Amino acid sequence: MGYNSNGELGNGTTAHQYTPVRCGAITDIEDVVISGLPHTVFAIQNNGRLWVWGWNNNGQLGLGDTTQRLSPVLHSTLTNVKKAIPTSGYATNGSSGQGHGVVLLHDGTIWTAGYNGYGQLGQGDTTNRTSFTQITYSKTFVDIATGDGRYPSVGAITPDKELYHWGYNGYGQLGTGNTTNQSSPYKPNAPFQGSVEKVSYGGGSSYEGCIVEAENKLWAAGYSGNGNLGINSASNTNNTFKRVLGQSGEIEHWDCFGQGTSDWGLGVLYTDGRVDACGNSNSYGETGTHPSNLHDVRNLTNVIF
Repeated sequence: MGYNSNGELGNGTTAHQYTPVRCGAITDIEDVVISGLPHTVFAIQNNGRLWVWGWNNNGQLGLGDTTQRLSPVLHSTLTNVKKAIPTSGYATNGSSGQGHGVVLLHDGTIWTAGYNGYGQLGQGDTTNRTSFTQITYSKTFVDIATGDGRYPSVGAITPDKELYHWGYNGYGQLGTGNTTNQSSPYKPNAPFQGSVEKVSYGGGSSYEGCIVEAENKLWAAGYSGNGNLGINSASNTNNTFKRVLGQSGEIEHWDCFGQGTSDWGLGVLYTDGRVDACGNSNSYGETGTHPSNLHDVRNLTNVIF
């Protein structure tokens, strides 16, 4: 139910829906991921088949064209799918929506389609593709992540717990020591290599940062203009990975919050039930770390309950 201008609800129409409706006739779905606006949807069935629908202006559905789909379509070539992520977003002025898709198969290969203006397809060029194309690389991978928005980065973790990523690097979020975009998988020189457990990208329309977990430690690079990374920096650009500061326990879970603009941050749940946060807090107290005198929080700080 909800917004449906691009057919993202999958009920065969573009009419907004105010109560739940059936999404096509698909069953046995194990995972569904919807991109930011304009919305594209990927769904994985329990037999490893991929269903796609919604926004498709750059061919991110991988169906060989740029026609949006109002109902779920079974992808004819991709099988044994482990994880599939669509991403989409507008320019910072609200125009020119773009998107791409990233699919990880159980055999460790990665396939991409859609917009490629920043090399986010990982194919060694900036050419858009309307069909899913395998990234040719010597490594296999066990997990993928991508930023959601017009300027996304993409990351992948190998079986030996190394991080490779590619795509947009305007804030140094790839940890390359510069702000040059990467069109092929790149392995940053960082202390966490060989121990990576999770990677995530905060931000959205732009203002992206990368957070990495390794051995109960968090590392970060990229945009931190509002203290977003927790590295005691308010710089827009941080092009090498640094330790997130203020961590005060064993991590149970963490994630980025406030996706979409520069007003995002990092939240960490510890095994003892406490929560720390950092990032933008100068408008509505989003971090929950201080009841008054609102300001951005540059290091992880205990949330007040």
